[in-house]
Amino acid sequence: MNAQLCEPLSQLAAWKPGEVAAFAVQLVRVGLNRPHFGTDDVPEHLQPVSHGVAGSTVEMLRNAHVIRNWYGSDPASGVVAGRRRSRRAAANGRKVDVYELCSRGVAVEFLRRHGASVPDNGGWLFPEMDMASGVISTGGAA
Repeated sequence: MNAQLCEPLSQLAAWKPGEVAAFAVQLVRVGLNRPHFGTDDVPEHLQPVSHGVAGSTVEMLRNAHVIRNWYGSDPASGVVAGRRRSRRAAANGRKVDVYELCSRGVAVEFLRRHGASVPDNGGWLFPEMDMASGVISTGGAA
């Protein structure tokens, strides 16, 4: 771990463990829905209030091997070399990193250990989603 990040991460974990854990759970839940994701994919009302929580949470999840950076490109979703413009209006279009789960099993176990509900369909929160296209089927005829 980067020595410069060690103290701030420790401070957040000591003084705001609930906010860090809550955002970590939400980020992992988003990861179960998508092949790649960013912190801005967590809904606005579930975003952390305190400064630095999102970045510290990502670093914690990376160090725990729950998520990793995704360095691919997906022109359809605006991802180039593992970065894209933030989808949050408050971010003013800044570039954000894109991540992927290291393992679905690790992600599901992370949710279980944090007392979060876990889908009983193999980890997919939306089994009707076509992961290649990101389209959710309505179940009706096209």
